[in-house]
Amino acid sequence: MGVLGLRKNADLRTLAWLFFLVPVPMVAQYAAAAPAPWMDAVDGKAWWWPAVWAWPLCVYTSFVVGVMAHNINHLPPFKFGERGNPFCALANTLIGMYVSIWYGFPIFAWVPTHNENHHKRLNRKGDATITWRLSKKNNIFNAFFYPFVSTYHQSTLVSAYLAKHKAAAFGQPIPQSPTSQHHGNSMALEDVAGTSGASAEVFWNAMLQYCAGGVAHSTLAYIAIVHRCEGNVLHGLWLYLTAMLLPSLLSGYQMMFTNYIQHVHCDPWDMPNASRNFHCGDSFVAKAERFLTFNAGYHQAHHNSAHIHWSDLGEAHAKLEADMDPRLKLPSMTWFIFSTYILYGVFGFSAFKTEEVGRPAWDEAGETPAAKSSLEKAARREAAKRATCERAKVA
Repeated sequence: MGVLGLRKNADLRTLAWLFFLVPVPMVAQYAAAAPAPWMDAVDGKAWWWPAVWAWPLCVYTSFVVGVMAHNINHLPPFKFGERGNPFCALANTLIGMYVSIWYGFPIFAWVPTHNENHHKRLNRKGDATITWRLSKKNNIFNAFFYPFVSTYHQSTLVSAYLAKHKAAAFGQPIPQSPTSQHHGNSMALEDVAGTSGASAEVFWNAMLQYCAGGVAHSTLAYIAIVHRCEGNVLHGLWLYLTAMLLPSLLSGYQMMFTNYIQHVHCDPWDMPNASRNFHCGDSFVAKAERFLTFNAGYHQAHHNSAHIHWSDLGEAHAKLEADMDPRLKLPSMTWFIFSTYILYGVFGFSAFKTEEVGRPAWDEAGETPAAKSSLEKAARREAAKRATCERAKVA
């Protein structure tokens, strides 16, 4: 166990980023209280100067908040040495409320949409976050609109999940099966509906996250209008919008965009190749991205074992790397985005176009040539593993 009751000492950096780095762009813009673009300068301050450095940092801190929301739902940071320790539960509840403020939505929503659905279906039919819903192509249009479409389809799962736990909280009958096929997600709903795991505690924790976000954002909007902008409603709303609301909404958008690039054109039928991995290798860029993103690029290792602590993903990735297709082991997420969606998507450089790796996610029957080749490779890999085990037994 780490210090301060943390699961691991590596989470000291998680806390440092959350409490000392994430608020910086918002605080800086509130401190400057510069007017909106359509207004005249106030006290000689141009409207744009805080955003020159604050918004680039906003993009990064929004991404990190999303990564932490994901990590917390898989493995809460506080442990305190004993299961059921009340201080542990309180600390994890408070950190969930705090992260929900910056994430723009209660982070419990990761559980039904990601933990219980995406990890089970893995970009195949029934996954509310499938990357091939709009098109089987990977282009800038699909990548840009994917987070919006994904949000729409995930909302059903969040509603069903809350309804189940609300019933437990108020002693009402718990739905045995999905009551709706809204958004065409009947298969996905099966992952979150029903009596299994229904808990009043889960419901009330979710309500606390809603309350934390609502109170914090309302208070910040009030401060922006009344105290920082002296009652100028338009100016105050602009300040709140750019300093707090948009960055928090950007956090969820970036997480869904990241999910898209991690799974599009990958092979969910062959686990070593079910995800695209980033910051692989020992280059400066790879090492920098690993540090800045809390190992978020080691996605296949995460899918193989969702409860591995983020600080251990590098070691887990190394054990899987030999079985991965080289096209899914990339040194930089930033370069992949730029090369795929700008160099290819905008300027048409086909060298940066992605292709299906193995069996496509949508090919349930395994009928395409790529699928058959993928299945043959998987069979050969399994045969090699069995042969290795037999040799070990003989030795």
